[in-house]
Order: sequence, then structure tokens, then C-alpha cells
Amino acid sequence: MYKIKKSGLVLLTLCLAAGSMFTLVSAEDEAIAESSFPLVTGEATCLGSNLADLTADALLWYSANNDQYKKADFSLVSEKVFAGSIPAGTLTEADIRAAFREDAVMIEVKSAGGRWLKAIDESTLNVPAADARFVTPANLRYIIQPSQPGMEEGKRYDEETARILSVILGKKSDIGWVQNYTAVTDQYLLEASPALTATGGVEVVSAADGVPIADIVIAYIRETMNGAIPDRYASEHGDDRITLLADASIEYNEETTVYTYELKEDIPDYKDFIWLAVPESLLTKKHRGIIGNSFYTQSFLAQFTGQDGVIECQETIHNVLVPVTEKSGSFILAYGTAPGQKANRLPFIFAISLMLLVFVVVGMVSRQNVNALLASRNNRRHR
Repeated sequence: MYKIKKSGLVLLTLCLAAGSMFTLVSAEDEAIAESSFPLVTGEATCLGSNLADLTADALLWYSANNDQYKKADFSLVSEKVFAGSIPAGTLTEADIRAAFREDAVMIEVKSAGGRWLKAIDESTLNVPAADARFVTPANLRYIIQPSQPGMEEGKRYDEETARILSVILGKKSDIGWVQNYTAVTDQYLLEASPALTATGGVEVVSAADGVPIADIVIAYIRETMNGAIPDRYASEHGDDRITLLADASIEYNEETTVYTYELKEDIPDYKDFIWLAVPESLLTKKHRGIIGNSFYTQSFLAQFTGQDGVIECQETIHNVLVPVTEKSGSFILAYGTAPGQKANRLPFIFAISLMLLVFVVVGMVSRQNVNALLASRNNRRHR
């Protein structure tokens, strides 16, 4: 056996340390994906953000593919999570890590739907201005009405006061007020909305045990994207999971049945149109009976002054949403079948069938009661 001289031992130690550092640097600089577009957060994620969309999707994916978190119903990502953007081109781990705060981790919270609605509503209080509290969702869609005051403290959700409207879980399910939901988010949302874990709510995975969000996004890109960021994240303003309604003045003339509107700001250059909300209070009595009624399966239609044809609208419980392409204008509202839309008469058929069934059952029961009464009288006479 031979001995290593002290000078040689020092040299070997330095070589091993350098090798370790080289391995670490190589891992950070290793290309993990290509992107033909930048991933940004913009001034405020409420205006749309492809980086926020991707991050929210990554959190939801991770919750379903690990042993630490449960499969979440939805995810919410605070704007405070982000420290920068991710450039287009060849992406390394270092590029991705630089876009996130080092202390940003994913936590898991189980709480009642009403508390989640309140937390989301509070995150929109400064919309459309930038706000570190604003959250972007995955597997959840909602509409923001910035002109409304927000949910009142201690009261249940009301679409006529809340700033978030029509909160849809998945494809078409509304969030219930008392039903519990498990969601993955970041510690900043819980700091801003501590009521989530009060009176029955629970922080299942705490910030102390949470996985860094940068690690989750890197894993999501590595394992699901085959080396390229998909085009569904190409728009810097994100997809349609969040809809910001126009801030506008709107009037209704009962004699002419014409709605006149004026937007308070120009339509953004990146949008072809913006949604204008016609509140239930400005609808005709007939239309008030239609809005939010599941038995009506056709659509509200808007015909703009000076334009041919009609445009299909959307609706929430208390609002008809009209797509407008000009800063000001006028239109009339009708209800019917939009071009290319097939009328769905199943609800009417079901309702009529149910009524007929009720009449038949009532008739049969009444007939049996009459027969029993007659039989009883006959028995008395023969005695």
C-alpha cells in the first residue's frame, strides 16, 4: 500500500470538488426543452399569462402524480410566485428557476367551497392593476366583473355583488358553498387568505414540507412535453380560463328596446372583442325568466346597429355577456337559435313526460281510492 503525499491529497480533493461543481453546473445548464415563444407573466396575470397558465397546470399535474400530495380538484397560483419570465429558445433548468422565487413552494389545502370563492374574490380586488395576490387557476374557470364591490364579509356568494362570476369546476360544475375541495396552491395565497384553514379547513401539506414550485415546473416540462413547449401556451396572454369583463356604462331604452353602451377603456390590441355584461336588472321581464333557467337551451342573440346578422352571447346566473368589437355602439337582444346551433328539446320533453307521469300516477291512485271507497260502502250495505 502506498501513501498519498499531503500536496497530492489536497490536489485530489480540489479535483473531486471541481468535478462535483462541474456536474451541478452541467445539470443546471442541460437543455430540457425548446420553446418558440417566451413564457411571461406580464404586468398582471389577470390580463392573461402563459407562464401562470403553465405553472397552474404543472401544480395540478404534480398533485396527481406523486406520493406526497393528494389529487387536487383544482390549483391556484399567486402572481407573487414569479420572479421573471422564461425566454424563447433552448431552455435549461437555470432559465426556468430564474422565473420563480426560490422560497415559492406548493402546499395542499382542503377547505369549503365558500372559503375558496372568498379567497379568489379577494385576489381580484385591484383588477386590472397588477397585484401580487392575484391567482391563476387550473381546472377552474371564472369571470371577473371589476365594477362590482366584491363578496360581503360574513355573507354567502352573490353574483350581483361578487367580483368573480360563474365559477366553473372542470367542464360545467359550479363550486358548492359547503362542499369541501382539495386544492394545491402556494403559501402566499394562504398568507393572504388565512380563513381557508379556519373552522374546518386544513393545511394538508404545509409550506415547511412543500415542494419548490420551480422543481415542479421543471418536472412537468421534462415528463409531459417531449422536449418542446406546446403551442397551447403560445399566447402571452394565456387561454380563456379567466375572462375579464369590460368596464363600461350601459343604458336600456324600453320604448325602442335598444341597449347603448360605451367602454371606459379601449379594447386591447391583442383581443378581437371584449365581453360586455348586461345585468339582469336591465333585461326585459321575459328575458329575466330565461336567464339562468336550465330548461331554456337556446342562446341570447345580439344584433348590433348597422350590422347584418346576429352574434351569439353567453350568460351567467344574472348577466348576459355580449361580445363587443367597438368602444361604443348599440344593439338589441333576442333569444333563439344561433346560426348553426341545433335546438335541444330534451329538457322540454323530459318536463312534459314527467308531468304526464305525475298525472298518470295521481289518476291511478285516485282511481284505487275511489274503488276502495265504493267497495267499503257495498260491504256496509250487505251487512
